[in-house]
Amino acid sequence: MEITAKDIAAILVDAAISEEKAEAFQSCCNECFGAGVTLNPLNLIDVGRFEVKTANATIFVAPEQSYLLETRVIDGRKYLTIPVEEEIEVNGFGVRTQGEKQG
Repeated sequence: MEITAKDIAAILVDAAISEEKAEAFQSCCNECFGAGVTLNPLNLIDVGRFEVKTANATIFVAPEQSYLLETRVIDGRKYLTIPVEEEIEVNGFGVRTQGEKQG
């Protein structure tokens, strides 16, 4: 599947990137590669890793498990959520979630 710089600019705007930055991307792409050029998305992203960044944290998830990440608004605040069926480790140490009983 191939897409145009205009398609990518629209995706950027949908992802809350300013229209000015999206238009700048489209203009730069058109200048570098020619107007109307088609792009292969596989050349634009690293499919071997899935990384989510916020101002306070970076989370790496195996690409085949990326469907587990969800965004939620709880009490007016945005959250990333990951359902957990198994045990949780932080820096190699097992942790319990709030309200979880010791087993």
